[in-house]
Amino acid sequence: MTAISFLSQLYFFNRGFTTHDEGNMLHAAQRILDGNVVYKDFMFPYTPGIVFVLAAFFKLFGESILTGRVLMLIINTLTSIVIYKITHIVTKRPHLGYFAALLFLSWGPTHINFPWHSMFAIFSGVLTVLCLLLATKNNPQKYYFLSGLTTFLTFLFKQNFGAALLLVNVIFFLINKNRARKKAILSHLLGLAVLTLIFETYLINIGSLVAFIDNFYQITIREIVIKGSLTTPFIYEYSLIGLAKTIFYLMPAIISTFSIIILFTKSRSKVFLPVSLFVLLFYIFGIRPIADYVHLSPLLSLVGMPIALTINYLLNSGLIILSYLLGLALIGTGFYTAFYKGYYKWETPLIRQNVYLNLPRARIFTDRKYSKIVTAFLPHIEIHSDKNDYIFVYKYAPMFYFLYERKNPTEFFSTGRGVFIDAPKNKIINQLEKKDIKLVILQAYETDTKDKIINYVLENYTSLVQTPDYTLLKRN
Repeated sequence: MTAISFLSQLYFFNRGFTTHDEGNMLHAAQRILDGNVVYKDFMFPYTPGIVFVLAAFFKLFGESILTGRVLMLIINTLTSIVIYKITHIVTKRPHLGYFAALLFLSWGPTHINFPWHSMFAIFSGVLTVLCLLLATKNNPQKYYFLSGLTTFLTFLFKQNFGAALLLVNVIFFLINKNRARKKAILSHLLGLAVLTLIFETYLINIGSLVAFIDNFYQITIREIVIKGSLTTPFIYEYSLIGLAKTIFYLMPAIISTFSIIILFTKSRSKVFLPVSLFVLLFYIFGIRPIADYVHLSPLLSLVGMPIALTINYLLNSGLIILSYLLGLALIGTGFYTAFYKGYYKWETPLIRQNVYLNLPRARIFTDRKYSKIVTAFLPHIEIHSDKNDYIFVYKYAPMFYFLYERKNPTEFFSTGRGVFIDAPKNKIINQLEKKDIKLVILQAYETDTKDKIINYVLENYTSLVQTPDYTLLKRN
């Protein structure tokens, strides 16, 4: 399984380039290594687990995009092994284990190959499910305790997935009634409490607890839940294509729900419910508020497990064949879209990302567009600034801070409406003035003169290099 997982990722893991979301993770880890404190010195829209892991990996192996991709190669390989193990425990059929793991590989690592919170949360999530299954066999208290630890780790990687997993655990304990249930729950809660206490103590010691709560309220509660600033439509236009697309987006929910129904009809198989519940609840908690291809693909990568369970417990040979065909179709579609559709939805397909970006902090393959942008800006960045000087990137392309080894003068990574939080523009302008920012990278399409920051930049900076996507400007 390890060899299959590794080989299937070999082409994908070091290709593709995006300035926004991957840059968000890498720049956050960079700031940690620079001595910044998460939440206190910079806003971060997620719980900080991925930043800590990535910063530690950078410390050990050097700061680069490639280092982050190698980390994900390891994480995704381990995830596929755990998915194989879960499926094999439930079905006792090795080929179904390979089937479920291959489906994960076709939609997970091939589409999101950089350090991203969802992929970390999936890893700790499937570990939790594995612990719950192993606890029903032997040494239960140990595995219930470990499931508590991995549940909190999931919360630490991404808060909504942590909440989903906690609900999976609650339902598991409600369904599995036995004499030792009270001890099992206490062991699980102990695991949760240990890491919760450590995390809270850490936040208090670095003076970031209040900032963490404020950050969570501002971004998660106020912006995302109350204002719905990131919410996208879920039901598509009323047409056959729109209906087909909606069904495709509902696929993880449909498959896992059907699997749950099948398991409920088999009294002895109810112990395996956490597997399909995990997939269903991760989908419910993860597909909103942004229901797009980028958020769907990691959720779709999990459906191999409920399909395998359905095949294992179905009696109707026709439905079994249909389940196999559905799984194979999803595997083929996953690999096909990874090769030929837009990388991370908005970028050039991976099949055309063949230009080696030979920078100390890159060392990956990208497309001609980004290769030209990065190399065109680099000499001017080096002439007009030193390493660890400040530059400013507007609105949301923190990868440039990381690639060029320059500092962000603000506490914001995303400084425009529609990306987490509408940053206070007057405060940003004051910081640009106070720190005498010499260079600005502006997204080329940002020409709205009603925007205070754009007005400020256009009045005080002159263009050095223009590309179709970004412009580098120098202070007058």
